[in-house]
Amino acid sequence: MLDPRQGLALGVALLVPGCTQTIRVEEDDAPAATVGMTTSQPTSGPSVPQDDTTGTVDNAESSSGDQSSGAQSSSSSDGGGALCGDGIIQGQEDCDCGEGNICAEKELGGIGCVALDPPDLGGVVTGGVLLCNESSCRYDTSSCFYCGDGYLNGNETCEDGFEIEDTCTSLGIGLGEVSCGNDCQLDTSDCNACGFIFDFDSGDCPGDWDTGRTTDAAAATSWECGVSNGFADGPGFGASRKWGTSLTGAYPGNESGYFASPALDLGGCTDQSVTMRVTHWFNFGLGDGGIVQVATANPDDESSWTTIEPVSGSFYSATVAASHPPVAGNPAFSTFDPAEQTWVDAVFDITDYAGEDGFHFRFVFGSDADEVSGGWYIDNVEILGTPRE
Repeated sequence: MLDPRQGLALGVALLVPGCTQTIRVEEDDAPAATVGMTTSQPTSGPSVPQDDTTGTVDNAESSSGDQSSGAQSSSSSDGGGALCGDGIIQGQEDCDCGEGNICAEKELGGIGCVALDPPDLGGVVTGGVLLCNESSCRYDTSSCFYCGDGYLNGNETCEDGFEIEDTCTSLGIGLGEVSCGNDCQLDTSDCNACGFIFDFDSGDCPGDWDTGRTTDAAAATSWECGVSNGFADGPGFGASRKWGTSLTGAYPGNESGYFASPALDLGGCTDQSVTMRVTHWFNFGLGDGGIVQVATANPDDESSWTTIEPVSGSFYSATVAASHPPVAGNPAFSTFDPAEQTWVDAVFDITDYAGEDGFHFRFVFGSDADEVSGGWYIDNVEILGTPRE
């Protein structure tokens, strides 16, 4: 038998409940030496790849005291060895939660599932609880979450199989489709910051939209937002809400009324070609009609508004009489349009207003004192920018 006082490094195998470890103890006055020993592998292996050195500690500092009775204190107090279960991370241990395996952050090396990002989980790690294998003192990732596991958890904002309720519009970044990235975060790269859509089926009916008349001499405006009914000269019953000149009957004579948008920020439209598409239905009496106008400042001042004309779809089809400006005596949508009494699009080029942070538009209807009819209905307005060539 070797005398431990001869200064040789000894490898001592200690059996601790739930864990078999090899601890190296060296005498203070012994010359540097390396003793290689092999340990038995735990029956419940860790969930991260292991190297061939697990369970051995090289060239640990010496400890004082009897080797057989002082091995525990040696491993926990002076770094002389690694003892799984002593609450101290040493040697090749990833973690050591001590008695009862109750883990705090420091016993896990100060990290969690996301920081560890174990490669064997099959996707980007998004959260969960990092555990410590009490037999091996290696990380246990079985309670970590990852993108693609079919569960919406951790820091995930989306997951395959779950419907994405957010839209580019609801997120305030224009139009386009929101998708789910491979990190289970919403991907808004297809959103166009230069984009607005108003279908009047949500809070924008009437919301911040305004109604009025262009002159006090005109009849009260008939514009209102809601669901149309089935009166004979109108578009018929419709489940969707829309703006219309009286939703339940004919408009009045001598009207010069409008409904106008809130201020829109077209700052995201810089260097883009911008169009405004309007889906509308109309049935006008002879001499009546409607126009579209825009303004970038002082919308309460009638002189701030400029009439714009369609570039495709339905066009202003005639100069109408009406009773009051700005419709009176100007080209407008009218009863002479062959698309009258059908839902049709009219497209306007508003590229000149790209970059404006206070863009307004409005629909102005004018009638004369004679024949009245079904009126003008707006079901959808879409503003969209595209990169300039």
